Amino acid sequence: MVFIKIRAFIILLGLVFHSGLAHANQKTFTIAVAKDTAFLQTIKPYLINTYLALNYDVEFVESSLGRGFKYADEGKVDALTLRVRELETESTNLIRIPVPLVSGEFVLYCQQSIKCNHTVFNDPAKIIGVVSGTNLTSVFMKDKHASTYQVSAFPKLIQLLKGKRLNYILSFEVGGKSVFGDLSEIRLSKVLIKKINAYHYVHQKHKPLAEQIEQNLLNAINQLGPVVEKVTELENDKLSRN
Repeated sequence: MVFIKIRAFIILLGLVFHSGLAHANQKTFTIAVAKDTAFLQTIKPYLINTYLALNYDVEFVESSLGRGFKYADEGKVDALTLRVRELETESTNLIRIPVPLVSGEFVLYCQQSIKCNHTVFNDPAKIIGVVSGTNLTSVFMKDKHASTYQVSAFPKLIQLLKGKRLNYILSFEVGGKSVFGDLSEIRLSKVLIKKINAYHYVHQKHKPLAEQIEQNLLNAINQLGPVVEKVTELENDKLSRN
């Protein structure tokens, strides 16, 4: 009886050791995600499934939008949650995974009853709200003559517009709705600048994994459904709670 108990204890100890060793050998993939942006949270389950299939744990590193880009470009994190391809000229170190995750619109929002067209971008008297760091809003305004007012995150821009502290901001929509804050309660004008697609990007050191990541991401979309459906559900849930 004693022998059986000792043997069972040794087997149990071996299982615990093996489990701990397996966990210790589990690799971690770090992904930059912009903080205070609920919209980007809808992307997380797709990326978790993608990297779990490669035997990676996923750690999301929250930062400002610009800082996240810098971390990924320098290889301090392994990937960016989401980025538009128009920013590929800003870095040679990031590889686009060619699966469009989100299709949307890059837009100019304007307070109602003021000039709202493409000419405002080159009017030195105008101030356009943008997000600081390397992102489409700031890059778009680089060669324009209008001034810019920079904040660290899109939700802050939305609040400044709603509070009428800014007359113009650059932002994004999916399915015709703002993804960074509800604007249904105020009257605005808007101008479509261009339609865009957003993708997941990884640092070039992970190039050998790119094809597997692409296939796993497609599998995640087939399993979980299109990302745009999750974004729409998120926005509808916000509206129902207001």
